[in-house]
Amino acid sequence: MRTLPFVPAMSLLLLVPLTRADAVLYAVHAPPPNILPELDSLSSDGTAAAGWFHLNGGARVMRWTIANGSEALTGSDTGFAEGLGCSGAGRVVTAFGGLYAGQTGYRWTQATGWIVLPMPPDTWFIVPRAISEDGMAIASWVIGYPSGNVRPARWTESLGYEILHDVPADDAYPVVISGDGSTIVGQSYPRPFYWTQADGYTLIPVGTSLAIRFGVSHDGRFVVGSDEQSVWRFERVQQNLLRLQRSDGTPLRGYPRGVSGDGSIVVGKGSASAFIWDEAHGARDLAAVLTGEYGVDLSGWTLTEAIGISTDGNVIAGNGLLNGQQTSWVVALQTPVPYTGRPPCQGDVDGDHAVSLVDLALVLSEFRLPVEFARYDCTGDGVVDALDVDVVLHDQGQRCGRRLHIATP
Repeated sequence: MRTLPFVPAMSLLLLVPLTRADAVLYAVHAPPPNILPELDSLSSDGTAAAGWFHLNGGARVMRWTIANGSEALTGSDTGFAEGLGCSGAGRVVTAFGGLYAGQTGYRWTQATGWIVLPMPPDTWFIVPRAISEDGMAIASWVIGYPSGNVRPARWTESLGYEILHDVPADDAYPVVISGDGSTIVGQSYPRPFYWTQADGYTLIPVGTSLAIRFGVSHDGRFVVGSDEQSVWRFERVQQNLLRLQRSDGTPLRGYPRGVSGDGSIVVGKGSASAFIWDEAHGARDLAAVLTGEYGVDLSGWTLTEAIGISTDGNVIAGNGLLNGQQTSWVVALQTPVPYTGRPPCQGDVDGDHAVSLVDLALVLSEFRLPVEFARYDCTGDGVVDALDVDVVLHDQGQRCGRRLHIATP
């Protein structure tokens, strides 16, 4: 196997197919001539990542894609900022920092460049911590003014910032959002929480935790985190808590950063290096697995931390050292399947082969109804809310080639 630098990789993908027997490790450097890259998030499809590098003593936002390598999204003409969220295929990136309008949150797309995320009233600044796969939902910290209290919020295109209901007065920090945008996970001292529109704010039944590293599956069913005892995985439907162990049966210490879509694989940072966990093997050193099972050449590498895993479990990203120099990495165990957007005409809730104002009216008529009455749930998360409004608004005017099945009352 081989370690690859950044290259215009579309030709690479055509000439060198990635299979289980031919995994590829990409060395993620800062855009030249910069240094010290650090990835913070991996897209759900595994084809893009976001983070930062250092320029003139401060952090600048970078985006990496498997097709084009590293790209600086900010430079010497902007303030310092850290890249935080990365949507499917890297189409949308979020950042916190000084950029163009002072210390607050920003959202980037190829079409618009950077825009300042609007702040709710009585807000000092916002930290857009994570973003959904389609880029239409962002989990954020909202710092109140003048109190300084930290409130969790979800931003959507249709409603802007919505302070999460049923959250107590104590500070609560959202950290991750599920790929479908339905579930937010974070830390509400002294215990972690998850939030959905249907269930509101719910504490996760673990011990006291001061961790700010979590992971959540694409549909929000599986949540991973850590506390003073070990790394854990929580399954929300059955309310089942599993404490992860190493292959020798000892508790896994450290923190997780990512979980696959079906909850079967967890990655993160162990006590000394990046780990990978699955039910059959327990937690193992990620570098040992990559070299022993996939033949990846890790000469010169130290994989200190895994920061994310794709929904299908085939791509893992992280940070480490290459010949003693801080370098990020992405490893593709199989060919990544690029995210191409939501299904066409998802907003056709009345099934008439078109998305019109009638569909919008139907969605609005059921806005935030109890889950058992949600017939016009575009996103499939069990509730009609701002995400469904966003879908219909985005799909307005589309003609549809097939009729969608709509549940009967």
